[in-house]
Amino acid sequence: MHNLEKGCISFGLAKRFYDSLALFQQSLGWRMPIVFSSAKVRSQNIIQMDDLVNELIVRRNTLDEKLY
Repeated sequence: MHNLEKGCISFGLAKRFYDSLALFQQSLGWRMPIVFSSAKVRSQNIIQMDDLVNELIVRRNTLDEKLY
């Protein structure tokens, strides 16, 4: 949290992707319009996780959740 408050010009959240891009544009002085394309996700690429894997992910992302 200290690094984010003292050492970063800006940072973004994946859940607020478009807002984050606008923040980057403003804080970094980007003058060009932001152009991007999103990749299509096909259902065949989605995997199912069992409860153990999901629990491990949740435990390791506690700081991300605190930040959010």
